[in-house]
Amino acid sequence: MQSAPPSQSESIGQPVGDYRLARVLGQGRLGSVYEATHQVTGQRCAIRLLSPTLSRSPQVMARFPYEARAVSLVHHASLCELREFGVSRQGVAFLVMEYLEGETLRARLAQQGRLSEEEALTVGRQVARALSVAHAADIAHGNLNPAQLWLVQDPWKPGARRAKVVELGLLRVATGGGETAALARAVGSPPYLAPEQRAAVGSGPPADVYALGVIIYEMLAGHPPFPGTTLEEVEAAQAHPAPSLRELNPTIPQEMARLVDRMMARAPTDRPSMGEVAEELDRMDAFRATLAYTPVEVPQEGSSRPQVPGRGTMAWAQLLLQQRREERRKDKEGRAPHPADRGRGLTRRVLLGLMGASMLFGIGGGVAYLMRRRPEEPSRPPASPPASPLASPSPPPTSPVATKEPSPEEQGEPDRKRRRRDRGKRRDRTRSKKKRRRSQAR
Repeated sequence: MQSAPPSQSESIGQPVGDYRLARVLGQGRLGSVYEATHQVTGQRCAIRLLSPTLSRSPQVMARFPYEARAVSLVHHASLCELREFGVSRQGVAFLVMEYLEGETLRARLAQQGRLSEEEALTVGRQVARALSVAHAADIAHGNLNPAQLWLVQDPWKPGARRAKVVELGLLRVATGGGETAALARAVGSPPYLAPEQRAAVGSGPPADVYALGVIIYEMLAGHPPFPGTTLEEVEAAQAHPAPSLRELNPTIPQEMARLVDRMMARAPTDRPSMGEVAEELDRMDAFRATLAYTPVEVPQEGSSRPQVPGRGTMAWAQLLLQQRREERRKDKEGRAPHPADRGRGLTRRVLLGLMGASMLFGIGGGVAYLMRRRPEEPSRPPASPPASPLASPSPPPTSPVATKEPSPEEQGEPDRKRRRRDRGKRRDRTRSKKKRRRSQAR
């Protein structure tokens, strides 16, 4: 018979598997979190001990190894790694997780109020990528809020921060793979619960999309769209539409404001998937990184002085579009071109003219050469000088040696046939000579 689980004070220094508990890090309705060290290697980790109620539930304990193993197979740089799981000697189920050094997003928002557009985009993009991998494995968080997001040092980028999602799949483990809507409604933070979770009718990947939309809204605005500490207060706040991000901060790109509105839609079917959110945020971040250090000058309305945005802002896209619209409007009004533009156009025209002239000169020279060329005339023998009256009489002309003219058929024969015929004739002559010699020898 298993003994009763020890209290928090009694658990300090007790062994749990191959680890020894050091101190309490946090406590909730689902259990307590401890800092622990491996008894052999001394490696630090975080261990969550499930509450005694869950550890005594036959349904939870029957499904605990399977659900914990499914969560441990999901890996991403922005997911807190689940390393081991098991049941202690006292019969308490435990999860061994990666130990994080940093601060939660809740602590950062409490200190700064809100984040810059660049920081909010980076955190949202990393969380969306991590959860899209988890959703592909059919695992949802179900209780996503700023307290579940840690900001730690990025091991691949010195000096940069990386967001880490903790307690992924904890609700699934705590319910034994059953429906998590009722448990999420009981343990979740009301401002970040989706409407279907507050009604306890469903909880899944769309609920995570809604929670991430609320978190991005809070990072940019400094407060959630529907604040409240209870479900009733949040429901009352949702009776009126939340202020748009553009109304609170006009420098926020319109694409970001539209994406957040879609993520916080009341109907789960109207929200994008987490993969679509990640792709959209990746596109915004790549576009911002490409033009973040490009100076954009936009004339302010009612003033002749240009307005130059600072580096690293996310208003670059709107300012660039506004600048292009202003340039097109001035072109339509017939403004004089810029001197630099005139110089570039003149240089281009001169180069094109030189290329065209060289092509015409080459073509004309070739035609002239072909027209001046004539076929060669046959050479004529030189004319003999007139005979002198004192010169001796010339001898009578001798008759030329009669030569056999080739027949027309022979003239038209190819050289190869003629050579073959000549070889045949020589062969016949040789045979006739040999035949005569044999006959004389007899």
